[in-house]
Amino acid sequence: MSALFSFFVLSLSVYGCSCIVTRERIFKSLRERVLASKELKITHYLIECPYCFSVWCTLLVVVIFPLRVMHSDMWFVAGVVCDYALTVLAVAGCVRVLVHTEILLQNASKLLKQLHSL
Repeated sequence: MSALFSFFVLSLSVYGCSCIVTRERIFKSLRERVLASKELKITHYLIECPYCFSVWCTLLVVVIFPLRVMHSDMWFVAGVVCDYALTVLAVAGCVRVLVHTEILLQNASKLLKQLHSL
């Protein structure tokens, strides 16, 4: 499997996971419990924002499935850290594009329905 194909499969998987956790009914009770807590405000962003969740999800997924976007010639530890950081940022950026595309399509659909009702 090519690295580019793996990258897109990973991006779509993270996007799907982040949408399930931040939007779907199966995690609604978890979201409500987290939002009801007053302790950690950062968890509110994590559980409500698909992009925010995707960054943390990507960190976990890249550790489990070691995909590296770039193979640097730097000193071993620094090179690996940079490679993984770039992979996480690239996948999270791709997920951000997918989230914004979904929002644009939803807004366009609403606008078309309004125009159709006129």
